[in-house]
Amino acid sequence: MFGMSGDGSYLKNTYKIEEKLGAGGNSEVYKVWHMRLRKFYVIKAHRAGAMCAAQVLRNEAEALKNLKSLYVPQVFDVLADEKTSYTIMEYIEGKSFDKLLRKSEKYERMKVIKWYYQLATALEEIHEKGVCHRDIKPSNIMLTNRGDICLIDFDSAIVTGKNVGIINRSLGYASPEQAQFFITCKKAHAKHIKRIMRTSYTSAEDVALKVAEPIFPYKSIDWKLSDIYSLGATMYHLLFGRQPPEEESLADKLIKITENGATLEYIIKRSLHSTPSKRFLSASDIKSAINKINQDSNIAAIARGL
Repeated sequence: MFGMSGDGSYLKNTYKIEEKLGAGGNSEVYKVWHMRLRKFYVIKAHRAGAMCAAQVLRNEAEALKNLKSLYVPQVFDVLADEKTSYTIMEYIEGKSFDKLLRKSEKYERMKVIKWYYQLATALEEIHEKGVCHRDIKPSNIMLTNRGDICLIDFDSAIVTGKNVGIINRSLGYASPEQAQFFITCKKAHAKHIKRIMRTSYTSAEDVALKVAEPIFPYKSIDWKLSDIYSLGATMYHLLFGRQPPEEESLADKLIKITENGATLEYIIKRSLHSTPSKRFLSASDIKSAINKINQDSNIAAIARGL
């Protein structure tokens, strides 16, 4: 694990690395064994000096610290040394859907319904806490060994009252408004970089501060409705074996729906509407719609594995 020096001796003396689970542009994720408690955890290590690394650490910790959910991992601690910052989290046994989905693979309708309900429950819980995920996609959804769902990776999350500069755009899953916001941020950041390159600074710390990605206003976007779009796009992929088409007219041809809302296809299509106000207005509305798919089946009980 990079950065495990100096103050990182605590981690070395407490956790034994079992395996590397993955890596992104700014972080690495490890399965570790707590030698005193004798149980597995996950440590996400963020490179010091990576763009907005401190903000990423703060985002995930702020987003998850007050959550206790069946479908969201629990955060236990955040630490930092001179090279790296760390988030210590619950270990979830299973695999992410980007590893499970093979080309053109699709899942049974009842499984998709179950997972849709569970993920809507996760969204309902985090949205009630003022948290929006902003990067829902197959690679950020775990299928546990019990066959249930866990929503992971809150690096791009936004917390009520916390203005952040981090923005992601996962092609095929990001809402249209999020994709446009991403482009706006990147253009502004490019101008920011050009401007600072022409400026003199007095210290290395000052340079690092000025180079950091600037914070942009986000209040014009309802991130809860953006999450609902991304969830619908992910469920589309699981049901049809491919990402949803970008053209809404093509999606109309691919998704055969009824207007009474009693079909899975209708729920997905409404979630994917290009106009945010015409989507489901809350995750609880999605859960209610799923329950109407089959009044004779207790979908909530199915979702809980009962």
